Amino acid sequence: MIEEDLLLERLRAGAGGDDESLRKQLGLSPDCDDRDFAAALVRQATAAQIARARVDLDHHGDPRQDDAPAVMSGADSSFLGRLSVAARRASDDADRPEVEALEDVHTLLAVLRAGTLAQRRAATLRLGQLLDEGSLGNDDVRAVSTTLFALNDVELAYEAAKAREALPGARGREARQETEDFEPILHALTGAIEEFWAGQLNDEPVSALPPAELAMVMVRLRDAPDLVLAHICSVMDGSDGVSDRDARRAMVSAVRHAGDLRLVPTLVQLLEVRLGDLAAEAARALARIEDPRVHPALARAYERSVVDAERTVLAGALGLIGDVRGRDYARGQLASGDERVLLSAVRAMESLATAEDVERLAPLLERTDPILLSHVIRALGSTGDPRALAPLIQLRRDRGLSALFADAEDAQAVIRANLELRGEEAPELTESFALAHASATGVAQRKRDPIIVRLLGWWDFLIGHLWLGLTASRRAIARFERAASRRPGWSPPLTALALHHARKDRPAQALAVFRRALEADRPAVEGNLYGIRVLAKIFLRRADEVERTGRVDIARGLIDEVLSLDLRRVPGELRFELARRQERLRLRGSA
Repeated sequence: MIEEDLLLERLRAGAGGDDESLRKQLGLSPDCDDRDFAAALVRQATAAQIARARVDLDHHGDPRQDDAPAVMSGADSSFLGRLSVAARRASDDADRPEVEALEDVHTLLAVLRAGTLAQRRAATLRLGQLLDEGSLGNDDVRAVSTTLFALNDVELAYEAAKAREALPGARGREARQETEDFEPILHALTGAIEEFWAGQLNDEPVSALPPAELAMVMVRLRDAPDLVLAHICSVMDGSDGVSDRDARRAMVSAVRHAGDLRLVPTLVQLLEVRLGDLAAEAARALARIEDPRVHPALARAYERSVVDAERTVLAGALGLIGDVRGRDYARGQLASGDERVLLSAVRAMESLATAEDVERLAPLLERTDPILLSHVIRALGSTGDPRALAPLIQLRRDRGLSALFADAEDAQAVIRANLELRGEEAPELTESFALAHASATGVAQRKRDPIIVRLLGWWDFLIGHLWLGLTASRRAIARFERAASRRPGWSPPLTALALHHARKDRPAQALAVFRRALEADRPAVEGNLYGIRVLAKIFLRRADEVERTGRVDIARGLIDEVLSLDLRRVPGELRFELARRQERLRLRGSA
């Protein structure tokens, strides 16, 4: 075996010169091409480094134990606290239950709600495995199917997509179709990347993707070839030659939930060089990747960080992987007068909060910033404490944002699942958590409509669909408008008209009609599975269009507007893309 130092020295010196003996040791002829010699040097040096890394791992074990003395959360002796994941199982955890060994569907569904990120991912994959084995009864299959399709958590989007493919019937076919629809997008992107590096394409191809396709690519990045990952990494580290600082930050934030091991070296490098916002985004992305290199990198960055906003982000990232060393620090920043630091601290508490933090977090529900409120609600849910239910109910009574209603219901579900796994029961509440928030105007108006008006409205609505089927668009639009004018509080004709404009690639017109539909009956539009998904895509696309023309304030207003709606029926990756755009546009506005 050639010494590693000699190989590295020769690589630094370059090909050529007196290297005949080294060429022979590499199994090459003395007069071989310099490119073949360089390639052989790289292969041999890489093999030597891998061999050395394996020896180090055998002697020292997991690098987290040497480089990053852990302050891991392990005091919880309940079932959920002791529940381990195979990928993180240590030798002294032999007596602890394992997610991958659970058989009870309802327990897995509760873990899916209330567990740590690693536990929830493992529970999602375990449910998919049980579906694939065909060992579940009809009731269990129905419960799993309902949960997986209602699951809009982007943290679990990749695992949920894989699990849904194992469902029987139409829902399984729908999930498999999503995977098939992704293949041509990935194929086109791969071709565009090849053209970019060949000098045939000027614009960076990943950033140029339509927003909905970009969200899909980032969630399914683990299925992408190495070429795509190498290109994304080149954008993040700035070696692609065209991306500026904003484009690099946008790319790092886009891969936050990718969870791909191949991103680790580049993200660690960004963390080490400490380029402010790039380092913070890199920390968020790293914390969501299951790899032994992640923990020591985050721990080192946390220990040397002195900037409050950055340090709170790192505390939350460590919390996601079970290291709670930054809990007290993040708690202290909840009283910060700096809005940016406060937001980072509340985000950190989503992974660090305990029952002790309910009294610290509940007063923040009086704030007006919807982004901050959304994270406060999630942090309250992560406490698992039933005392958080009362302030969440009060929030729904006092506020009128549908998005906050959805977050509050999700937080309640997390708390109840947590209590179930601990063998406890939630206290009886005097007021139902599911308060009716229907549009009073629309419902009241529809109830006052005479029978003849309702019949005529339905007639116009049906004839409008008939004209659409006959491709008579103008007549269809006229019928839908007539139906809407007959019953001002009735949204289906307006929703149908907005969807027609969307299909015809008229986002501006679709946007205007969707707003009219929301004004007529907001809950009905939010409850329309297909309609709300198209609405979210239209708002995102329109915001992207106006941002490209330099109208950042208008784009920010569009994103804020759509995020004020109840988007639980919108795919998680699309919700994340909306939130990511909102954060980026707010930063641009404050620059």
